[in-house]
Amino acid sequence: MNYTYGDCNGTNTTITLSCNGSICTGNADFTNCNEGNTTWYALVAANNVGGITTILGNITFHGIPPNVTAVTPAPGTIYTESEAIYITANATDDTNISKVRADITYPNGTTIPLQLNLAVGNKYSRLFNTPNLMGQYNVTIVANDTSGNVNNSQTTNFKIVPDYTFTLNLNPSNARPGRTAVISGTVKLSNGSDIPENKVAITVQGTETNATLTNGTFSHTFNAPQSTGKYNILVKVYANSGYNYTSLKKLTVSNPSTGTGGGGSGWGWDFDNFEEGTYTQDSGVTEAPEEPAETTEDSGVTEAPEQEDAGMIVEEEEQTPEEVINEILSKPGNQITGSAVGIGTGTTALAMILLALGLATLAYSNVRIRNHVHKFAKEKVGSKFKKKEKKDKGFSDQEWEEYFKRLRED
Repeated sequence: MNYTYGDCNGTNTTITLSCNGSICTGNADFTNCNEGNTTWYALVAANNVGGITTILGNITFHGIPPNVTAVTPAPGTIYTESEAIYITANATDDTNISKVRADITYPNGTTIPLQLNLAVGNKYSRLFNTPNLMGQYNVTIVANDTSGNVNNSQTTNFKIVPDYTFTLNLNPSNARPGRTAVISGTVKLSNGSDIPENKVAITVQGTETNATLTNGTFSHTFNAPQSTGKYNILVKVYANSGYNYTSLKKLTVSNPSTGTGGGGSGWGWDFDNFEEGTYTQDSGVTEAPEEPAETTEDSGVTEAPEQEDAGMIVEEEEQTPEEVINEILSKPGNQITGSAVGIGTGTTALAMILLALGLATLAYSNVRIRNHVHKFAKEKVGSKFKKKEKKDKGFSDQEWEEYFKRLRED
């Protein structure tokens, strides 16, 4: 069997192939052919009875490997162990791409191939399932074309670090302008162990302050911004691995509603320390002498000091809440601020309204307050509160504020 071909330099060459059964082989020299050249060949076979078979064809020479760009992740990218990692690359060729894969070498030296899938256009991509192995991963992109050319020159790397878990508390979450607030909490590894760092960075309105971590716990007191609005309180750990872990709590800064009560005296309703819920109390309204308040050790409830002449006890059936409040506000100079100062056991939660001048402590039966408030709201505020009445639920802070606003205007 003979094989005749053009060598791309104007010379035709014929070689005799060596056959072993049905397989015939030989060497042809195409060193004069360059990228894109096309030449011809003729394969002539004769059988033992004089028959001849001829096969003609063309050869186009292509030796340029695929072009690989836009590899991700970018070198040095850091991920936590729970983050999704996509390995991507763009691969193009003047013929056709046959396959693209990523050879990934683990921190322990093991290398695995990850076949990338054609996503859109020339982009190949595949999700890498993050193993529970921290450290640096090295990636080599391997692209093959249909002519057998290979590009394996594009590399990248990334790092996997542990997850950090934040538990944050902000007290209060709704503060008056300039008032103090406390951000506190814990930062732990995902398995509950302590993190290696010993501090957190807390950012309020662009100002960053460090707080010490002790056994993964921190607490930091700061002043709320002077302007009303909503603010992100950022808590960040600059980890030794180079990764920045961040969590946040939202602080609302607002002013209390203000206006005039009976007799034209100014008053304000302060919701700084209220927690959402229904507050229950025992009985009556107590008007105590002008004395500073004190705090009991066991309950944390602020009460007026015990006096021999404690003032007037108003029984529940004698006055409605709105009558009591109107009476207090009718006294010149009185101003109301409200705060939930303690929570008792069982179904009892103590809420007290403290006068700014220290003149009285108000306390009502929750049922009595609720019934009178719903009755008043139904008549004065409108149908918005009817559903609350039917469900027999207490007012939210916002509804209490609207109630007192309507009471004031009435």
